[in-house]
Formats: sequence, C-alpha cells, structure tokens
Amino acid sequence: MRNVYINYPNARISVHSDPNCAVVRSHHKEGQRIININPHTEAHELRRFDEEQHRFASEADFNDMWVIIDYADDSIEDDVVNHIWRALANRYTPFRGIDIEEHCA
Repeated sequence: MRNVYINYPNARISVHSDPNCAVVRSHHKEGQRIININPHTEAHELRRFDEEQHRFASEADFNDMWVIIDYADDSIEDDVVNHIWRALANRYTPFRGIDIEEHCA
C-alpha cells in the first residue's frame, strides 16, 4: 500500500509506503481530500484524474490531497503513482519538473 501526498501550488508528490509514518498521520486535517485507488476503484478514479475532475488551486480546500493506493503489488502501485503524476503534469505546469519523492519505505 502507498499513501501518496499531493501538494499544490508548491508542487510536490511524496510516496509513503509505511502506513505508520508520522507524516501520514500528521497530515490528516479536517476536511482532507482522500482518494482510494484499488482494483475496484481504479478505472473510475484514474479517469477522474485524466478528465481533470480532481481540481487543485491555491485555496485550503484544493491545495492538497492524499491518495491511498492498495493493490498489494509494488509495481502496480508505482505505475498508478506515475499515471497520476502524468495526468497532473498535463494540466498543472508546476508538476511538470518535479521528481516523485519516496519518503519512507
């Protein structure tokens, strides 16, 4: 499982593989957007990223998001993270030049 934190406009995508990571626990603010992607929700949620339905802006309600990716397969989960990054980079210039950060393994 991967907990992926996406921040905008200070474009950042950080991947947390340890569910007990202090960063994962500390960022669950009230009203936090949390998206779950797994084999059952994959088509719907990835299409939402591709069709720009997940909006990012310099406002508290839209400046970040946690995406929980759970396939029990590291390779597939990494592919999903990269898919999300590409979809965001297509729409938001700040995401184009970033490296995806591995925070904890």
